Amino acid sequence: DPALETIGSPDKNKVVKLLGKFDPLFVSFNDKTWIADAKQQKAIWRPAAHVEAVLLVDDAVLGTWRYVLKGKNMDFQFFLFKNIPVKVKKNIEKEADKIARFSNKKINAIIYEIC
Repeated sequence: DPALETIGSPDKNKVVKLLGKFDPLFVSFNDKTWIADAKQQKAIWRPAAHVEAVLLVDDAVLGTWRYVLKGKNMDFQFFLFKNIPVKVKKNIEKEADKIARFSNKKINAIIYEIC
């Protein structure tokens, strides 16, 4: 996938978006192949019509994500479709921090898992 080949490129600032569950980008179109391949679609569209939250980096779907609230803390877990560079993970963590602050929470843990 050419979009994923540039993920490690140092000359381009990667735009990270943490889309929420049931984001209109993923529920508005019958044909999803323009944004996600078959394996990715299976990870995003779960049984019982659940649509996972999606990690976008530039125009590439790189995984799904979830969070767990624990008192005043928030744990984030990212289910990546492939390994990604540390620089991109730093941008992901900045976006996760925005969500935590918006929720009046602090990040307790960020876990990455390749699926």
